[in-house]
Amino acid sequence: MRRMNLKRSFTAFALAAVMAASVVPAVPASAETVKVADVEQLGAATVAAPTLSLKESTMSGQVTTSWKFTRSNVPEPKKEEVKEGTSTYTNTYDYTMYVLVFNQGDRTKPVYGSMYTDDFGKKVISGGRTFYYVDPAKADKDEFEFTISSGSLTPGKKDVVAYIWDKYSFSKDNKAAYDAAKAAYDKAYEAYAAGGYVGEAPESPEGTWSKDYVSRADYFVPSAPVTIDVGIEADVSTTVTSTSVKLSMGYSSATGYEIYRKEGKKYVKVASVASRVYEDKGLLSKTTYSYKVRPYYINDVNNTTFYGSYTSIEATTTGSALNLKAKVNSKNKVDLTWKKVTGATKYQIYRLDTTSNTSSISKGDSNAFDSYKLIATVKKSKKKYTDKTVLTNREYSYYVKAILSKANKKDKQKSVEQSAGVSIAFGTPSIINRYTDANGNKTVEWEKVYGADGYIVEKYVTVYKPSVVTDDGDDYFYNAATGYVYTKNVDGSANNRYKIQADAQGNKGLYYVSKSYDGTESVNPYATYKLDASNNAYSEYDGVKSYRWKLDDSGNVYYVDSVTAEIRYVEDYDKSDWQTYKNIGKNTTSIKLPAESYKAPTKTIINTVQYRIKAYKGTAFSSSVEIDTEYSAGVLNKVTAVTAANGIKVTWTPVAGAAYYIVYRVPTAALVKNNDIGGYINEDNQIVEYVGAKTPVAVDVAAWNSAVDASEAQYKAAVEAANKDTTGNVKYPEYDDYLHKSDKLKDNKQYFYQNYSYTRSIFTNADAAAGIIDYCGDIYEGYDLYKNYKEETDDKGAVTKAEWEYYSYPVVEADNVRKSAAKAGVSYTYYVKAVMATPKTAADYGKTASSKHTDDYYIIDNQNVSAYNMSVVGPQTTNKAYGMAAVSLDEGDFKDVMSSTKAVKTVGTACFTTKKAAGKPALKSAKAAKGKVTITIKKKVAGADYYKVYRSTKKKGKYTSVGITKNAKTLKLVDSGVTKGKTYFYKVVSVVKNEADGEIESKASAVKKVKAK
Repeated sequence: MRRMNLKRSFTAFALAAVMAASVVPAVPASAETVKVADVEQLGAATVAAPTLSLKESTMSGQVTTSWKFTRSNVPEPKKEEVKEGTSTYTNTYDYTMYVLVFNQGDRTKPVYGSMYTDDFGKKVISGGRTFYYVDPAKADKDEFEFTISSGSLTPGKKDVVAYIWDKYSFSKDNKAAYDAAKAAYDKAYEAYAAGGYVGEAPESPEGTWSKDYVSRADYFVPSAPVTIDVGIEADVSTTVTSTSVKLSMGYSSATGYEIYRKEGKKYVKVASVASRVYEDKGLLSKTTYSYKVRPYYINDVNNTTFYGSYTSIEATTTGSALNLKAKVNSKNKVDLTWKKVTGATKYQIYRLDTTSNTSSISKGDSNAFDSYKLIATVKKSKKKYTDKTVLTNREYSYYVKAILSKANKKDKQKSVEQSAGVSIAFGTPSIINRYTDANGNKTVEWEKVYGADGYIVEKYVTVYKPSVVTDDGDDYFYNAATGYVYTKNVDGSANNRYKIQADAQGNKGLYYVSKSYDGTESVNPYATYKLDASNNAYSEYDGVKSYRWKLDDSGNVYYVDSVTAEIRYVEDYDKSDWQTYKNIGKNTTSIKLPAESYKAPTKTIINTVQYRIKAYKGTAFSSSVEIDTEYSAGVLNKVTAVTAANGIKVTWTPVAGAAYYIVYRVPTAALVKNNDIGGYINEDNQIVEYVGAKTPVAVDVAAWNSAVDASEAQYKAAVEAANKDTTGNVKYPEYDDYLHKSDKLKDNKQYFYQNYSYTRSIFTNADAAAGIIDYCGDIYEGYDLYKNYKEETDDKGAVTKAEWEYYSYPVVEADNVRKSAAKAGVSYTYYVKAVMATPKTAADYGKTASSKHTDDYYIIDNQNVSAYNMSVVGPQTTNKAYGMAAVSLDEGDFKDVMSSTKAVKTVGTACFTTKKAAGKPALKSAKAAKGKVTITIKKKVAGADYYKVYRSTKKKGKYTSVGITKNAKTLKLVDSGVTKGKTYFYKVVSVVKNEADGEIESKASAVKKVKAK
């Protein structure tokens, strides 16, 4: 079978000398054009330019989320009568409008839509928002409107451009150019024949209508651009301790964030981070801090930086939780307990006094009413209070307010309060807490139910039964004595459907039974199903068995698995029910419910178990509360991430019993550790590894084409040798073993060798130890592996060898470049999930791997493989040199997923960068003046972008960034956030910006001490 040419294939046209002498029709000028920044090609199009205008936009927060445009109508299709001999027919040429979006000022790489470089080296539009002709008299006005969303665009200023594709002018000019080429060929061939057919024959353009003889790019007429501004803003949240504020920023498109903190009346820049988290350390306790955060985006295509809108936020480093609890004591009174709050002067206890339902609604508001009454005030030393005025069969709500002492001017918090409820009535257990451990076991805590004698915990137990055949609505039965398979009529009599009998060779088969009008039964003479020794009914095609039924000795007919012929099971709803799992005494108000994983007779892994809890009082029961548990495989111990030569290397601790691993990457964000599980939970973007990735190598097109010529010559010599051979010992060469003219590259295009062997998204135990590379850099994507099934037979036609042949093409056009998902300079955190599962086999697909039929169902075709032999650094003499059968399992190659790990005990964080830290700066002085301290650096540090100053109230304490200098030449910074009479310690670092404008800090200078004035 001939190899499919994996390049964008056009038949080579090698008539340069002839074409130079031929006459190609002149290209007429465009009737109407729009000039746009010298980047458009208008060529020979003859239609009017389209119009595009912005009608309205939609905002959310500070940024625009979508833009609605109005467009002009696409021209009416062009019709042209064509006469051929005595016949006349009409050709119709449709016009098409494409709307693309570009970075402002660029028309070569759309950010919305697509283009490719054609054989003339020009950019041709191949996709985008597409519109066709609509009759304005029959169309609604909104048919000429469309919306573009910011979600599909990168941040920054964009140009939206509409193009009309003039198919009529292109078709006419392309045919004229083809006719000229054909005439030139005919003339050249006549000369070739007249010369006795010596030398290379000219190549005919016949049969190459897929080839363009003029550039399509010259037939797109653009509109004037409409500029839109795609903005970004930061979604900021905070986590505080007594001496720090952790800012967590979220926006998927942001490369990084600039952090500003208010010092006095001004905001000073304290950091620039290429991650989603920044921790401002060394702060004062019980103090409110104000921040502004601005996201930025670095465009990798044009190397521009776009800044988003500021988000303001405040955070206070003071306060503590009351941890209020309300319980009914042994005397049926309510005990309130809480935790002491630092700085509290007293505690006020409130109880819900009045509540009223709605009696009327007016203008959307109801007159429902509730009121809390102050029932007690206790001293600051108290941590509990008993409400003795409660009544039975009631529910009560409380809140306790800790009144704080007067703090400094920046402290806005005057009290800390928390609410709690309690019921003095028998009823459903009220869950107050539930948490899950690493294996999915769930601990449940509830409020003690008033008057309960105890609690019953029940578990739902599923009972399974064999699945009878009911695909046509009837249950089937088998009479072993008569051999009939039958259904029952309404009166209970048998309605024979099939009969088991033997064929001439003695093989039992399942035959159709038919009835005539007089009730006479006859058995269909041809077998639809065969029966094996175990009475499993199956059909067979090309040696592959497909099972359907099983007939047992008890007269039952069951569904069976099509591959294994095992009986299928379904839930028996008559027997499945809640069963008592455990009885609990009235004073116990918590239980740990185990998660389970087991294989059901349905061939399904069951991971979820249902429980329910209800209180009882004598013989009466409350309503129940249901809890589900889901089994998981524990916690993966450790993930490490370190920078490597071409990306970030990720390794992890193997998990016993793991079938495969999934690796996730997230731009580094604030992590919350779940101590109930014992690790961090997070999943973001699944990593695809480019195995063997390296810096792309440019192709020497001339050398490549020379090697193709050499390979073609070798092939022709081998054919000639086989033709001259009279012994029969010289075989004809395999066409696909050589490079041919169709493998030549275009002189006006740029090519690269593909920089990976194959890609994969799930990983093995071997990867856990050896590590995988999260590649940072350019990825040149080409074509997937091409496979061809090949058999070799002997003289009798018997198959002696059957295999898949693999071919691939190592060269791709420069247009296919894209950046890998991991960006240099950005900090990433890695998580790994271990999955417990069993692999599929060829039997699971019902076919064998050597079958000559399509392999869509085989494991080999469920592998995420793009295989290329990248040891090749230049053109080889044969196509087979580029073939490589790579093995890379996909999640589809596993079945019976039993569980996966719940979290990661230790995550890995790293940032790939080629930048290095600058030298350590020297601090010359720190001088105090009224309300400020001026910090002076001795001299400029080579390679630094700027300097960052840190401050602390203790020499060996936690230091806070108080600002950065404008640039490396600026050697002074003024700190205005000081308090008179307080002693401060200062140090300075030099900062280098990495590829994502994240900061690389040097070692810190020596510390300077100063007392503020």
